[in-house]
Amino acid sequence: MRKLARSPWGINVFDDLVSEMFGHNPFNWEANIVTTPRTDPVQVTLTNDRSNYYIRAVVPGFAEDELDVSVRGNDITVSGKQERASEEKDYHSSSHVSFERTCRLHDDALVDDIMAEHKRGILLVTVPRKNAPTFESRQVPIKALETPKQE
Repeated sequence: MRKLARSPWGINVFDDLVSEMFGHNPFNWEANIVTTPRTDPVQVTLTNDRSNYYIRAVVPGFAEDELDVSVRGNDITVSGKQERASEEKDYHSSSHVSFERTCRLHDDALVDDIMAEHKRGILLVTVPRKNAPTFESRQVPIKALETPKQE
């Protein structure tokens, strides 16, 4: 099957003719792809200070027993799963919402001391850090070098 040639001005006459008839070109599959924005039920932010790493997840509608925080090596995973079902006289519906985020922690994370709190739709995971060494400031003396005498 050979392609139709384009005109010297870069216009495909067949595409224009079909677009004119249908209002769009149904044969152009790239233009007909419908993209939908990603709707993610959970927003996760990572922050840190000198003493802790923080993972904050906005989890509206999730109960504590629907959330999970697990650690494997230096990877921490925050996940949640909701399943709802409702039945009425002639109607049955169910919904399923889940999420999972995995982060790699730095080597200074104390993974055995991780704490998680859930309050008003916010999950806050606190990962303590090993004490970072503090460096003292000191002055470094500067020596003046003598320049060689030129003769």
